[in-house]
Amino acid sequence: MDLHFARPGGYLKVDHARAAALRTRLRKGRQHVIGLSWGSSNRELGRFKSAQLSELAAVLQIPNCQFVDLQYGETSADRAAAEAATGIRIERVSEIDNTNDIDGLAALMAACDAVVSVSNTNAHLAAAQGKATFVILSDASALFWYWMKRGDNTPLYGSARLFRKQNGQTWPDLVAANVVPKLTEYLASLSD
Repeated sequence: MDLHFARPGGYLKVDHARAAALRTRLRKGRQHVIGLSWGSSNRELGRFKSAQLSELAAVLQIPNCQFVDLQYGETSADRAAAEAATGIRIERVSEIDNTNDIDGLAALMAACDAVVSVSNTNAHLAAAQGKATFVILSDASALFWYWMKRGDNTPLYGSARLFRKQNGQTWPDLVAANVVPKLTEYLASLSD
């Protein structure tokens, strides 16, 4: 059964002028802007939900994209390590506090073509505004009722696509085998 309760296009509205200004600034001549979020600070379940930025490296290989840090908290070491390993810079918008400025963070997400996130606040914030959201879930994802027990969608967010680790699969394997092909296909559909 394919249930959908969410309105098409999302139900959370953002400051469109701010989002447009951020998008213009972030594109830097590139065709697409991709937001990334990789950690959860949930005290009880965060360890099940979180990945390392380095485990999303396959996404960074998608050509002609500007990558944007949507992760809350201090991420400079993560971004520096990712850049050293891949040669790809992940932009952090310094005037937006990803932890305390929810309106700014929502506008930043709206400036993106798509968001790739683990199960955290950012996945919900992006999907609630109807943003194409690629959510990577651990094999313990059944702990989180809002992602359902199986399937690649949720009735809460029509724009969210769910990718679940299977049988001990690693984050890098899930991202490379499942997320990157679907994200690449989605981005190509925007170019048509």
